[in-house]
Amino acid sequence: MSLWLLLQSIHGHLGVLALAACLHPVFSLRAKRPSARARLSGYLAAALMLLTSASGWWIYPAYRADVKRRLYEASYTAGQLFETKEHLAFFALCLALAGAALLFAADAEHGATLRRPARVCWTLCAACSLAVAVLGVVVSSVAGFQAP
Repeated sequence: MSLWLLLQSIHGHLGVLALAACLHPVFSLRAKRPSARARLSGYLAAALMLLTSASGWWIYPAYRADVKRRLYEASYTAGQLFETKEHLAFFALCLALAGAALLFAADAEHGATLRRPARVCWTLCAACSLAVAVLGVVVSSVAGFQAP
């Protein structure tokens, strides 16, 4: 197994873990005021999303240099799905960071008012992350797709 495939696998597994972590704030923010544990789960989920994105950015130059061309040769649709996946992943990261920022701002005075927008951010983040995971599996299963 090449190093690139190992890094791609780690990135994919981190993504699935980040998706699971993003679901926790969705459910824990149902209470009237976000508890310290709910805020911590949001911070950890955002950190995991950031780590997943960073690992993707780290392996992207190798993808762009060699794999992208071969992916488009194997299937133009798969290439377009990969690009869509990347855009959705960026949206998910932005939503996770926004959700974490809202939780950070949700002190005792404003906790009840910021809970709902934070929950909306985390719900949309989880939805985008689920789409990213599905598209990642579809793209990586393209016949003839081989890493460098």
